[in-house]
Amino acid sequence: AEEFGRASYEEAGDFIGALYRLHPAPSKAAKELRFERNGHLMLRSKRHSLRLKKVIAPRGASALRAHYYLKNQSAKPVQFVFGVEFNFSIGDEYARKGLFEKNIKEWIFNDSWRGLHVKLNSKDALTLIASPVETVSESESGLEKTYQELGVLIQRPFYLAAGETKEHVLELGVS
Repeated sequence: AEEFGRASYEEAGDFIGALYRLHPAPSKAAKELRFERNGHLMLRSKRHSLRLKKVIAPRGASALRAHYYLKNQSAKPVQFVFGVEFNFSIGDEYARKGLFEKNIKEWIFNDSWRGLHVKLNSKDALTLIASPVETVSESESGLEKTYQELGVLIQRPFYLAAGETKEHVLELGVS
C-alpha cells in the first residue's frame, strides 16, 4: 500500500503504457471494445510470455464490465499478481486516508462532492489498495499539498500452467 501511494511498487510486466491491438467488433451492433497485447513478465530473473486480452462492454446505462483473459505463452508455469489501476476524481473522505482491504468482492466509494456511488465488484476475492494522488505547489504560505484524485489498485493472484488461459472479470458502476 505504501509503495502504491508513492508510485514506487515494482511492475513485473511490460503492459503499462504499451500499445494494444484493437480488434473490430463482430458486428456494427456490438457495443464492446476488444484489445489484445502479447507481453512479458520478469519474475525471479526469468522472462515469461503472457497474452492479455481485454473485452470491455456496457452493462445497462451506468456500468461497464471488463473481462481480462490472461494466457501463459511460456513452456513453464507462472505465478504472479495481476493488477488493474483506476483513478477517480471523487471526494470519498474515508478512502482519501488510504485503504488496504483484502478478500473483498465488492467495494463502494461514496463521492461526497457529487452525491454519487462508484461500485467495483468481482466474483473473485480481491485486494483493494487506494491512495490519494496529490500535487505539491508553492503559495504565499509555503508548499501545499492539493488532492487531485484517488488512485485505486485492484489485485488478484494468478497461477497459470504452461499454455493455460484464465479469466478475470471486473464490473464498475456509478449510481
